[in-house]
Amino acid sequence: MFRSFLPAAVALVCAASSAASDGQVFIEAESFESVGGWVVDQQFMDRMGSPYLLAHGIGEPVADAVTTVDFGEKGEWRLFVRTRDWVAPQGPGRFRVKVGGWTSKELGVGEGAWHWEDCGTVCVAGATEVRLCDLTGFEGRVDALCFAKGNARPRRPAFEVASGGMYDFVVVGGGFAGMCAAVAASRQGLRTALVQDRPLFGGNGSNECRVRPHGGLALPPFPRNADHMRELWAMMPKHQGPALADSYILDDGRVRAWLRAETNLAVFASTRCVAAERCADGAIASVVLHDIRSSRRFRVRAAFFCDATGDASLAEQAGAETRWDAECFEETGEELAPPRGCRREAGGLESSCLWFARNADGARPFPRCPWALTIDRDEDALVGAEIGKPDWILSGNWSWGSGFYRDPVKEGEAIRDWNFRAIYGLWDYLKNKAEYSGNYARAEIYWMGYILAKRDAHRIVGDYVVTATDMLEGRKFDDGVVTTTWFLDQHMPAPAVEAKFPGRAFRTGGAVPGGKRVEIKPFAIPFRCLYSKDVPNLFAAGKDISGTYAALGSYRVENTCGMTGTVVGRAAALCVRLGVSPHDLAFSRFDDLRALLENPSPESPRPAGGAANLPRFVRR
Repeated sequence: MFRSFLPAAVALVCAASSAASDGQVFIEAESFESVGGWVVDQQFMDRMGSPYLLAHGIGEPVADAVTTVDFGEKGEWRLFVRTRDWVAPQGPGRFRVKVGGWTSKELGVGEGAWHWEDCGTVCVAGATEVRLCDLTGFEGRVDALCFAKGNARPRRPAFEVASGGMYDFVVVGGGFAGMCAAVAASRQGLRTALVQDRPLFGGNGSNECRVRPHGGLALPPFPRNADHMRELWAMMPKHQGPALADSYILDDGRVRAWLRAETNLAVFASTRCVAAERCADGAIASVVLHDIRSSRRFRVRAAFFCDATGDASLAEQAGAETRWDAECFEETGEELAPPRGCRREAGGLESSCLWFARNADGARPFPRCPWALTIDRDEDALVGAEIGKPDWILSGNWSWGSGFYRDPVKEGEAIRDWNFRAIYGLWDYLKNKAEYSGNYARAEIYWMGYILAKRDAHRIVGDYVVTATDMLEGRKFDDGVVTTTWFLDQHMPAPAVEAKFPGRAFRTGGAVPGGKRVEIKPFAIPFRCLYSKDVPNLFAAGKDISGTYAALGSYRVENTCGMTGTVVGRAAALCVRLGVSPHDLAFSRFDDLRALLENPSPESPRPAGGAANLPRFVRR
């Protein structure tokens, strides 16, 4: 059984018709009937206001996005387009808008901030085709179009919030942690909703990012925490492309079928949580969800919630205390913590856009990119064994990434765009400027991520904040639940690249300051790190659990994140059955949680009422 939503095209006509009576026809770009070769980019909407369409063509213009708008009687409208020049004023992402037989000026050139560009007046009548025509394939972007009458200025219509139902448990974030939390809770009988703001599931391990999972599984004290991660591992083909780096990536179809099979689980794909509404006692009463394609908003209520976003976005919407910056040595006494006043001066965990290349059958030209980063020699962009291999077809693995000194949430678009400029700058060098460019005549990039694969995280403060010292000293905690095994992996900028681009390096050159790998023994993270100390019904799973920046280097990997999700899903079921909060479960009923984690079977009991009426999967 699937919940029925208005198709994007119908939603668009409804929105346009209502807006026209106010002197404007407003069209969200992501609601176009066909996005063509453009892609929907929702990842920065909390900062810039909306999802948008991105012309991610890797240097080849993408197919037009097309929709139809009914303008009614013949008349003149002034067209405004919300866009930006992402390398102002050089305009690598140029495009035009076609309205019937009328074509706009070139857009995406000039102003670097998101703004409304005045495109002049167009005379139209009735149902008219509107097209977004990419000209370059180099990341042009369109947020919205507004056709205004007279002197009216663009204004986004107000959102109405519909009722979206009641659940026992709502999980926000569809990476490994979120999926495991939702499935674990569903199989324990909770009416559960899983909210994912992208069409694919798996977070960094999805086909949109392609970072393979790492970290130990099924270790004491609770080996059954790995149950759902083992199921997900079975959905990762070992080889999906010519490069080893794009192996062990989740099979999208199998993951959707896996989620769809859960009797007690409603899945909201391409749906973003945009607000949390709280009770007088500080608990979350409901969340407001935004459908990415149709812009429909609806409210979902629940007894318990889980933030598995990695960005702690739900926690911050709910007013919980979170951290991003690195704690200093004077605060935590951690060996890897910077001294007071330095914070991130030594760099920090970067964010990546992986890319893969191959040799084609024939020559593949690549456009000159004067707006990209200037690469004049191998050492400007390459590291280690890559240097001195002019006949080696490179691929952008985990060591490609930027944002060492920047907040990946507040400055995410700038970090992602810097990655783009670095990759395109390297390929301009290899294809057009290097002495050995002939060796790359047939080389082409066949895949590049545009969704930012973040290592860093905003972290939710729980009743305990786990530290790197806890891990190095092997401290034992009575409520230790999830075992992390990965070393304290803090990526540092590559020295040669940092020298060329101070503060803006896009390659990593080592795991920790000084290049020394800091190993840990298997360490059990306390349950007190898996919920917020401030919001009484908010769990945390994945990268945004309660830990220091140095400790994050270990527990951030996908296998560990997935197991935190499984623990949280089972803990939420206990909280519902016992009528207690996560805090109460940790301090007065932990023996009940221990017993469940030791033996979570049998699973999948049906809830007392109405499981068959749950929406099973919302497709976009």
